[in-house]
Amino acid sequence: MWCYIIGAYLTLHYFIDTHYFVRLFVHCICARYFLAKKKFMESSSIYGICMPTDVDMMLNHMNNSRYLREFDFGRMEYGFRTGLMDTFIKKGGSFLVSGITIRYRLSLKIFSMYKVVTTPVWWDDKFIYFDQRIVTLSDDIVRAVAFAKLATKISMVEYIKEMYPEERRPDNPPADLMTWLESQEISRNNMKKES
Repeated sequence: MWCYIIGAYLTLHYFIDTHYFVRLFVHCICARYFLAKKKFMESSSIYGICMPTDVDMMLNHMNNSRYLREFDFGRMEYGFRTGLMDTFIKKGGSFLVSGITIRYRLSLKIFSMYKVVTTPVWWDDKFIYFDQRIVTLSDDIVRAVAFAKLATKISMVEYIKEMYPEERRPDNPPADLMTWLESQEISRNNMKKES
């Protein structure tokens, strides 16, 4: 009996990244049913620890791709705690990453405890933009920072007016976000020329 269970688990683990889906499920359930709700412009945080499954070939710090995964968990948790995900699902919207830029500041050592802080910083008619940071708990140092651009398929401007009438979009996006958006526009134009 145990052989079949272990065999089934190993088969699933080989073909599907079970750790990712189990953790995503846990974060979403906790955010939706057990954690305090957040306002739209409030930051939300999830916590983690750099496990041996997260490290790169040097076996002492987190693999670069794992940072992106942690940011993914952070956005999902934010979406459920603010009610954004529920509304998007009802209205036929989406929460798909359209672009992301990340800056790795300092390595995250194995067994370090950290938090992922997710904050919305800007929105327009098609996209919502998040500032995300991975911060170690022991010294409160930002290890990585990212901007994520998410396609919504619904008008974010209209959504904010309807759901959060007290919220006002900042007059301008942060300067570093603006620079990144300009670089994306240059890249888009270059790709059109090559096509």
